[in-house]
Amino acid sequence: MVPWRRAPAHIPETPLARAPGRVQGNGMWDKIKRRFNARRLLLLVALAGVALYVGWRTGGFDQTPEQKPCEAGRKEIKDDKGKVVQVTRTTCFEDKK
Repeated sequence: MVPWRRAPAHIPETPLARAPGRVQGNGMWDKIKRRFNARRLLLLVALAGVALYVGWRTGGFDQTPEQKPCEAGRKEIKDDKGKVVQVTRTTCFEDKK
């Protein structure tokens, strides 16, 4: 027997216990322990670390969105009756670099 493995839980010999698909233990904690063993948790943490590193290095966490290009034009704001209430004109200047 391997020292880091525990012996399986004892399941009583009843027809329900021998049913196909029956898992050992009834509690939710037992199911969680079987599903997430140490090796699987270590793999998940390693993958999360790699994803975090790649996101950091590629600039995926930058909070400054790019500015939209200026669109010159005219915008009319109308009321409920369709009458023009306000006119806004936009003029764009080219950046000199």
